[in-house]
Parts: sequence; C-alpha cells; structure tokens
Amino acid sequence: MIGMVLINRPLSVVAALALAGAAGAEVSYPRLIVVDLKTQRLQAIQHGQVVLTANCSTGRNNATPAGTFRVREKRRYNRALPEFGSVEIPYSLRLDIVKGGRRRLIAIHSHPSVPRRPASHGCIRLKKDNAQKLFGWATLDTWVRIEKETDLHTHGKQVVAKLEKG
Repeated sequence: MIGMVLINRPLSVVAALALAGAAGAEVSYPRLIVVDLKTQRLQAIQHGQVVLTANCSTGRNNATPAGTFRVREKRRYNRALPEFGSVEIPYSLRLDIVKGGRRRLIAIHSHPSVPRRPASHGCIRLKKDNAQKLFGWATLDTWVRIEKETDLHTHGKQVVAKLEKG
C-alpha cells in the first residue's frame, strides 16, 4: 500500500505512484476521482479514461478541503451526523481526511439538492443516479483528488502521461 503522507504533507497521486515506482513496487494505473472546487464538477477516471462526469456541490465557505485522499468506507445506507440533521445520505463514500491533526468526516454521497455552487457543510453532493454509479464503480482505497481548479477534460490523460514519463 502506498503511503499518502510524507513529513505531514499530502502527496499528489502522481507523486505517491512515482515514489512507489522508485521503490521498486509495481505501479498500475489507479482508479481516480477528481473533484474541481471551482467548476463544481467530478470525474471518475480508470486507466486514464473518464468513466463518469457529473455536476457536484461541495462545501460552502471552503468547507471541502483540497488535497489527495482515499475512500476509507462505503455505505449504501448512511445518515449525516446529528449536528447536520441526521438526514439520509445514501451511496456514501467516506474519505480519509486528517487536517490540522483532526479527522474530518466528509463523504461523497447522494443528495436531492445539487446546485452548481458550494452548498454543503463539507461533503460532496451528487444526484442519486450519479452517486449510484460512482458507488458501484469505486473501491475502498480509491484515490480522490480535490482541487481548487483543474482542467477536468484532460486530467486523466495528464495523469497517465506523467506516470509514463516517470
């Protein structure tokens, strides 16, 4: 398994895979979820090919942290924390996020309201059909890259190109 933190700094997916390759580990192209905080878009990428593109809604007031994380838990049926009304949040992919020494409980999940602007308390909202597809596709330990701004159209090709260059 590839570590994500080196000297308390998150590694990019490309950097983590490059370190694994340099260490002699066999590197295969990962499943990757990319979230663009600026455009409120999400893409699922497998073997350098985009398999899902969806509108999403992230956390208002910068509540969704940028960085590289992994899916640590999948729950078909889930509920928000009591302080957020314990509402149903089905098709949840819980991310492993530690910022400032504190674990952040943030997930990618289905929600009836998905405006193209930040509107959540930090989670990444998707419409039900997209959340179902992503839930079925993602595995535990799938990489999730949340970026302030990215070129989602070419992101998968850029990741593959960087990996191939070494």
